[in-house]
Amino acid sequence: MDTVDRKELELPLNDGLYHLEPEEKEFFDRWTGIHDEDELKRHILDCQAKAYAVFPYPCIRTFSFLRLKIMNLPGYQNLLKLGRERKDAIFVEFAACFGQELRKVVQDGFPLDNIVATDRNSGTPSLPFAAPHPTYLFTPIPGFWELGHQLFNSTPQTFPVPF
Repeated sequence: MDTVDRKELELPLNDGLYHLEPEEKEFFDRWTGIHDEDELKRHILDCQAKAYAVFPYPCIRTFSFLRLKIMNLPGYQNLLKLGRERKDAIFVEFAACFGQELRKVVQDGFPLDNIVATDRNSGTPSLPFAAPHPTYLFTPIPGFWELGHQLFNSTPQTFPVPF
């Protein structure tokens, strides 16, 4: 299998794509503790750049991770009801990225102790991508979950969702 240098596929980041709707601004204010709009933007841009270095997903470049999409799904209220009514209900999110949707689910009432998340958890590129240089494989790069803690100013102790 031929490999492709991932840098050839990456589009440059563009902070002109950044925008928060009022509900999203309120959500990020609450979860980051950053209320100044300019400071919040700088913080989000910094986390975006770090995440893009882990893997250049288009959703990171275009700030799709700022959109709270889960609450618009048809079964969302049923999910929350299930979390309230069944003590053993578990919510698992695949491709959790920064954990923004999980935090929305918790904010809306699903028990934190009943959530599990998963996503790419290191900077090691997947095939068919080639490492930019040999030391890349040995250079620790935080995964998306760690960057989620940076984005939301949380820790595994303050947001103890298993990953």
